[in-house]
Amino acid sequence: MNCGRGRLLLLPVSLFALAACSGTKPAPAYVAAPPHKTFTSTRYNFRLTYPAGLELHHSFHKSYLATDGWKTYLGPDGPPGRPLVALVMQDSNNITDGELRIGVSRDPAAIKTCMKLPGAARPDTQRSVTIDGVPFTTFKAADAAMSHYLIVQSFRGVHRRTCYAFDVLVFGTNPMVYSPPATPPFSKDAVFETLVPVVMHVEFIDAAVAIAPPVTYKGLLPCADCPGIEYRLNLLADHRYRLRLDYQDRDAMFGAGGRWELADNGSRLLLHEKNAIGSLRQWAILDGGRRLRLLDADGKPIRSGLNYDLVRQAQFEKPE
Repeated sequence: MNCGRGRLLLLPVSLFALAACSGTKPAPAYVAAPPHKTFTSTRYNFRLTYPAGLELHHSFHKSYLATDGWKTYLGPDGPPGRPLVALVMQDSNNITDGELRIGVSRDPAAIKTCMKLPGAARPDTQRSVTIDGVPFTTFKAADAAMSHYLIVQSFRGVHRRTCYAFDVLVFGTNPMVYSPPATPPFSKDAVFETLVPVVMHVEFIDAAVAIAPPVTYKGLLPCADCPGIEYRLNLLADHRYRLRLDYQDRDAMFGAGGRWELADNGSRLLLHEKNAIGSLRQWAILDGGRRLRLLDADGKPIRSGLNYDLVRQAQFEKPE
């Protein structure tokens, strides 16, 4: 939606003191309780809880001053990374756009320089903060050119060999260059009051750490025509697995291997068998990774009084 249908005039713009227009919406409060939504990345081990009114995008919008790079002020020779998700203020437009952008990189150069301030940062705004136990550096920066503006509060931190870039941005066009002056959809303060608390409430779920590969799980599960099947499951750090099934009193053994991954916010373990199309075993992760419970083919609990649990062993047992 475009804001301001009048004639656009090229007037000087103040970097930190843009004139306010009447009719702006009051600053909404951060919503920690419903209505809210969540976004979880098991690949990058974090979870966002955010007000339901925000729009979630999986790409970054490029404007006059805001680039679509994985972090703000990346630079043309910056290390590679991935723009992961953007939370956009409802009614954002070309006059005022408010966003929380999250980018990540596991490139060694990005990790090494992750918490280094860019040239545009105001040194007097640099602070150290802690987000869910992880140390971050935060700083503020701003740019303006040709009646366009960009105001940023950024957070940079390294956790589990990943550089996280959380950028809260306000960008757009000075509303006073329109005739008559345009009305922003919300104030700049509203953006920071809404989105900075979302950053500060990020959770690092580290579901893979709860499993702690390499690890061995063992258990005796039911068998249709034998006393039981002894399972031994090895989960390796490179997301490979080895599974051995020993059928009691039948002198029979079955082995399988493939790739494992986490699903449903790290609450489910999926085993994809190598060279077996459509073969999938699903397990519920219980007690912080101390137990795995076998699920049915649809990922639902098995209704039975029998044991379907594997227990994490104190020592990793190398697969044969």
